[in-house]
Amino acid sequence: MTLSLDFQSTPDAVGEALGRMRAHVKGHGLSPEHVDAVEIVLAEVLNNIVEHAYGADGGSVISMTVTAHKHGVDCVVCDRGLGMPDGKILCPRRFDAELTDVDDLPEGGFGWGLIHDLASDLRYTREGNENRLSFSIASPVASIT
Repeated sequence: MTLSLDFQSTPDAVGEALGRMRAHVKGHGLSPEHVDAVEIVLAEVLNNIVEHAYGADGGSVISMTVTAHKHGVDCVVCDRGLGMPDGKILCPRRFDAELTDVDDLPEGGFGWGLIHDLASDLRYTREGNENRLSFSIASPVASIT
């Protein structure tokens, strides 16, 4: 149950790819919450590639593979843009909402927090001029009460 897509690094192409991914994983019986989590993580990853790895170069290609299975979803995203700073996955920025004045919060930088919170097995490599990010998003387990 694998979906493989190659698409241009533009906001419109990312939106279309996310729609195709959503239909793909939804068709494999994932809960709406799980589908939402996959979409949130992939949207953050793909938008970071468009904005930071490629910048204004909207003609570059992003490759995405999404595999749905009974335990969750495995994703691999590849691009040939700029590498991650220091060659590592960014650590999430955390702020204590009770101690931080809203006016002091930065405008962005929260995406990696969402990625770290929702995904597991985050792995990043850069080989030659290709970035490869892989991760899993486990199916939520129903709690027994």
